Amino acid sequence: MSDYDLADLRERAANDDRDAADILADLTDGADDAG
Repeated sequence: MSDYDLADLRERAANDDRDAADILADLTDGADDAG
């Protein structure tokens, strides 16, 4: 996962006012998708 992807997730999380658990779930899903 690139730095851009991480920054994008953080920005989306801030915009959506989501909590850390949701961000972590996204990161985990992203890693799974990357295979």
